[in-house]
Amino acid sequence: MAKYSKRANTDLYADQRRYMAWLTARDKRISVHYGRLEQRPVVNEFAREVKRYLAGLKVRIDPAVYKHLIASATRHEHTTVMVEKAVDVMLAVDMVRMADRNEYDVAYLLAADGDYTPAAQAAMDANKKVFAAAIEPGAQLARVVYKYLPLDRAWFADCFGE
Repeated sequence: MAKYSKRANTDLYADQRRYMAWLTARDKRISVHYGRLEQRPVVNEFAREVKRYLAGLKVRIDPAVYKHLIASATRHEHTTVMVEKAVDVMLAVDMVRMADRNEYDVAYLLAADGDYTPAAQAAMDANKKVFAAAIEPGAQLARVVYKYLPLDRAWFADCFGE
């Protein structure tokens, strides 16, 4: 797994913003909406499993190693992750609002999230074709869109670091 430094993340962020500026400058019909990032506490199940494994060892290991492993697992047992918020709502609102204003004929939604189902249904009710495409199956969304396009995860192996 790749490990990124804070500097690398800053560079990636700057690259993304430059790309979005370039993209929106090419076509005024393209709009970019940024959500917000929120910290969420999570339990690291791997750290918990390490602690359970060490507690159940039938063989004796070096006490210093044992102590170090327990301390590391404890330190990483509770952590925070960043979660993107509000982008799905903005996309759904745009899909419905733009369908109502007759600003498109066909929408392509690169998602399988069932939360998009009401927006896709509203667009379809406004006589728009909605295609949804995703790697994961999205049964609820697939039932309402004009066509659901399953994507093969292997096509994106370089994106997932596989």
